[in-house]
Amino acid sequence: MAKVLPLPSKRRTREHVIADQSVNYVEWFIYDAGFTAERFRHDYGYDLSMTTYDSSGYVEPDRVLFQIKASDRLAQVIGNRHFAVQLDVADLNSWLEEPMPVFLILYDAANHAAYWLYVQRHFQQNSALLRDKQKRSVTVHVPRRNRVTRSFIALARSCKDNILNQKVKEANHG
Repeated sequence: MAKVLPLPSKRRTREHVIADQSVNYVEWFIYDAGFTAERFRHDYGYDLSMTTYDSSGYVEPDRVLFQIKASDRLAQVIGNRHFAVQLDVADLNSWLEEPMPVFLILYDAANHAAYWLYVQRHFQQNSALLRDKQKRSVTVHVPRRNRVTRSFIALARSCKDNILNQKVKEANHG
């Protein structure tokens, strides 16, 4: 048996625990709605994708993407009606280039609740937040009223369907 060096070994931190809880929290609502969730093994700006199914159980095209940020204490602003979170511009640029809906989810571990922001819609409506090309991060405000619930999952699906309905019906792969 190899001799163990007198150095600390890997440690599971509170941040690791609440990160897993946050993804599990969102997955529960997805599964409850009859859909499936896939976790990303490599984190390049997304934690979870959702595949939806029609009323007969047949898979529907494309997916919804989620980036989940967990905290024991979310920063509340604007009369406690919003939560503030800082986003890396590199992540934001990836999300804004994505044609399918991307939702930022803030998970409040202390209160076992989560809140959502439809990223592309938010920045289409608030384009001034992206004017400063020198910024490396942007602060956004996620409304407290945007609770992650089963009805949120239905909304996310309808946002996906809305995008698909805007696309050309037949792609030319010729």
